[in-house]
Amino acid sequence: MNLKRQFVVMFSICLGFGLVTSCKKKDEAETEEEELTEKPTLAISSAIFSSGGASSSLRGAVVVLLDRDTSLGYAASIDGNSKFTFDGVDITRTYTIVLLNKNRVIFSALNASQDSPKPYFKLTGSTLPYLVLRGPTLTFANSDGIEVVGEAAKDTAANGTADGIESLPSIGLAAMASQDIDGDGLLNVFDPDDDDDSAPDLYDPDWPGALTLPLEAPSAAPYGFSGPLQDVSASVVEAKASDNTVTRTIRFLARIPESKFLTSISIDGSATTFADAKISSLTEGGDTSLTTWDYNLFDDGSHGDGAANDGWYGAEVVLATDKQPRNHEVLLFKMSYKNYASAKALTHSRIAPITLPKVSLSPLTAGFSADPAKARTIEVSGQPFGIYLDYTWSVQVIDSEGVLVHESAAQTSDVTTYDIPSDVTEAGKVYKVQVSAGLKPRYLGYPDYLLKSPVIDWTL
Repeated sequence: MNLKRQFVVMFSICLGFGLVTSCKKKDEAETEEEELTEKPTLAISSAIFSSGGASSSLRGAVVVLLDRDTSLGYAASIDGNSKFTFDGVDITRTYTIVLLNKNRVIFSALNASQDSPKPYFKLTGSTLPYLVLRGPTLTFANSDGIEVVGEAAKDTAANGTADGIESLPSIGLAAMASQDIDGDGLLNVFDPDDDDDSAPDLYDPDWPGALTLPLEAPSAAPYGFSGPLQDVSASVVEAKASDNTVTRTIRFLARIPESKFLTSISIDGSATTFADAKISSLTEGGDTSLTTWDYNLFDDGSHGDGAANDGWYGAEVVLATDKQPRNHEVLLFKMSYKNYASAKALTHSRIAPITLPKVSLSPLTAGFSADPAKARTIEVSGQPFGIYLDYTWSVQVIDSEGVLVHESAAQTSDVTTYDIPSDVTEAGKVYKVQVSAGLKPRYLGYPDYLLKSPVIDWTL
């Protein structure tokens, strides 16, 4: 996979829970086991109630316990009795909590203090107080078993609600770092404007993201994840055919160090969005097949993941015709681990969230110039991403055998024409031409949204 080679320097490095090479010494493997088996982990159960008295309506929603310093955490579904359980929780860490509705859209975030908006806490025992839902704010019913930590978040309105929580109705793309840069009470993985400069992270020229940091440094991973995960990416691709039918695909990619305890990497996503979804894979003959998706990612070299067994897990998931991801929809990358040799640790899963951006999509129009003197000139028009003009587009030329013979360099949105070079085609041959437009890449070189125009048949 070219994107991998472009953005990743593969060298031996030990990170978090796993080892990224298989040629480690025995004592290093034992160190991984000791870390995992001796870590104080517990199953933490609680319940959530609505101040409006409609707690049963929360069934199927997801509570996310998120580590303040790693952006990793645990997810638990709410049952019909408003109860939920996190398995294998590391009780030494500092956490906050967010609530996702059943469609996996962020609904509410925690204020752990009764006196001022403080979102972070530590567990002091094996219990978590009941949660109370008060609109966009979650509170604890009492302080039993927790210790509120950290400074108060920004509260510009002085109404006891953190600025970040008040922004929830318009929340946008998750960001890179593993802290709360602007102190607004919303971790950057959910915060649409990390540095509070009124420019959404997706379009912010000074956003402190991966493009300004050395990608080979583990601490500079696009989301700042540390521990058992190094990189994640989710890219939505929307391709329109000549009959105006639309195919939507989500490309998932995650990089994780090798671990003998890891059993699977999967996506915890909306059952509505992924109903009847298919996964695309390469057959031994090089053809593409579509089969029912079971929410798993693969490291076998056949699912858009690069080479087999290289620590990269991927899936290219084709959504059903009438399905599309929602603005602000949260996708949870879930890493599942088996029981360890010691009984001190429980079987558990860790999650890493990605929040899809709020984007208004418009048609991308592309075609050859009507001027006979410009027979090789492609013209594009439209605003594919609404008011956001910071995108690039490119032209792909494919021959009659399906081979890509030319792809242009990325063109900025203020450029509206492109001349296909004469030396990449042959007279008398038939080609297909397509234009793709993508938002500025943030994660592993993949744009968050990529729009493809209808294919143009071109005969020279």
